[in-house]
Amino acid sequence: MQPTVAASTTEAEYIASAVAAKEAVWLRRLCGFLTGHMLPVAIRCDNQSALAMIHNPVSSARTKHIVVCHHFVRERVVEGSLEVAYVPTEVQTADALIKPLGTVGFLKCVAGMGMDDKTAVQAAPLKEC
Repeated sequence: MQPTVAASTTEAEYIASAVAAKEAVWLRRLCGFLTGHMLPVAIRCDNQSALAMIHNPVSSARTKHIVVCHHFVRERVVEGSLEVAYVPTEVQTADALIKPLGTVGFLKCVAGMGMDDKTAVQAAPLKEC
């Protein structure tokens, strides 16, 4: 759950990236403790405006109201513990969880998440009376 109400989709994606970054940093530290290796964590985002805000620390009239705690993701990218990259909407598998999709798009997303059921037993056709 996001801690702040966003005024735009760009801001919502930016805030969501900050929340994901906090979780990713925690998981990175845990993995580093368990394995001795701390590689950068990859976060994917389908909003190019949010990515521009992450990679460019310039503040504008449209972004000056964003709370400083949401700039956490920007700081982690600069330090090298996170890598944030663009993922096109066409290959965004999470869309099945947040958007109304047609059958083909939904099944593509479900398969992309590894949730397609290839082991289901096919039902026998019904006999006519």
